[in-house]
Amino acid sequence: MITGSNDVKIRIRKVRIAFCCVFFLMTCSVNAEHLLTTLPLNGTWKFRLDAEDVGVAEKWFTQQFDNTVQLPGTTDENHKGVKKDEQCVDRLSRVWYWKGPAWYQRRVTIPDVWEGKRITLLLERTKNTRVWVDKTFCGWEDTLSTPQVFDVTAATTPGKHTITVLVDNAKLPPVGPAHAVDERTQTNWNGIIGKMELRATAPVWLDDIQVYPNAKEKKARVRVAVGNITGKAASGQITVGCKSYNVDKSSTFKTQSVNVKAPERENVVEFTYEPSDDVPLWDEFNPAMLRLSLNLEAAAGGEPYYDQRSVNFGMRDFTRERNRLFINGNRVFLRGRTDSANYPLTGYPPMDKAGWRQLLSITKSWGINHYRFHSWCPPEAAFEAADELGVYFQAELPNKRSGFHAPENKGAAIHNIDRLDVESSETKVSLYDYGKREGELILKAFGNHPSLVMFTLGNELGRTKGMFDLVAHFRNTDPR
Repeated sequence: MITGSNDVKIRIRKVRIAFCCVFFLMTCSVNAEHLLTTLPLNGTWKFRLDAEDVGVAEKWFTQQFDNTVQLPGTTDENHKGVKKDEQCVDRLSRVWYWKGPAWYQRRVTIPDVWEGKRITLLLERTKNTRVWVDKTFCGWEDTLSTPQVFDVTAATTPGKHTITVLVDNAKLPPVGPAHAVDERTQTNWNGIIGKMELRATAPVWLDDIQVYPNAKEKKARVRVAVGNITGKAASGQITVGCKSYNVDKSSTFKTQSVNVKAPERENVVEFTYEPSDDVPLWDEFNPAMLRLSLNLEAAAGGEPYYDQRSVNFGMRDFTRERNRLFINGNRVFLRGRTDSANYPLTGYPPMDKAGWRQLLSITKSWGINHYRFHSWCPPEAAFEAADELGVYFQAELPNKRSGFHAPENKGAAIHNIDRLDVESSETKVSLYDYGKREGELILKAFGNHPSLVMFTLGNELGRTKGMFDLVAHFRNTDPR
């Protein structure tokens, strides 16, 4: 009788444990679903080449493709296009080559909890693109330097949808043989590399955060863009916190609250954050990093909304006095190298921080503390690695032309193997206008990184008034 009673108790205990485990897993699943803010899109995509450039006219975004590729990746890596198997001695040799429209397509399921959310599609690095969700056109983009972001809110209700992306590497901005697209270095690949994902936020959200440090006074000016697509005036509060990392001992700094009013679709809030007098400074010898965390609590039309974002920055001042450079008041001696996007294994740069940490660690062990990116801009992962290792970056516009509101030097084009001056190249925008927007995007995407200390308009450009105008514009836009 005693044995039987114990058996019953043991069985009851097992049932209770099993119930608790099931309940815990169900709770975690529900919480995870509610916390889901990104939907990765890497993996197998449907694919079709468009040699005759008829896909848009024939509405290929309404059709289903039969071929497949793996993304992130390029047509070269997926063995698509023309098999050249060339053996060059003056540039990268490509086995597979494609220049023209290529279509990428994937089915996705939008979670029910994304109902009423603002949804964007992020493609970290690609070429000239156009995006459709089902039959709805969601925009086009041609930045070569920063993530391409498409607002797909109106087209992505909960349920199944088809995302179609057209990448056309024959439609290039008027940047000449810049190393962002030059066959001699990175190649003018077709594809999508880096992060690929759908992102969901509340309809009142933290859209952008820029931190402008003042190391001398141990404080930072913070500029926050608050988005609002509710159609109603929103108001609330942002709670700001800060922690140090990449230091021997992490510190937590004071919390600060800021009132927010967001009556428009785009709203700006500015404030000064003063962590403490003992906040660590950033330089090549002690690359102390700071993580600023912002939590938004707002209401619009009686409905509550929440959002949170973190940005990393370094407390540093990089300045010039005549022909001398200074970091936090100390003179800097640059020991640099030029990176012309020579990555022969893939034809494009690493898109992960581990890859860049390995590369920068090797060169820093040789005494290198500075990288000049020749007529291209590295991805986010490169800046993250440089921030933590203490390397000074000079990014550039993807440009090797001089026609900033001035006559173009036609002789330079002959030095480009791929001859970008073809009939299908994009010429509807001037170099000045493209460079102005591209520079603004670079400073917005990467300006918070303390490693980004210098920025130029490209390579071997001469001097024109348009160039001086752009330099003045960028200095006014971003004093960092």
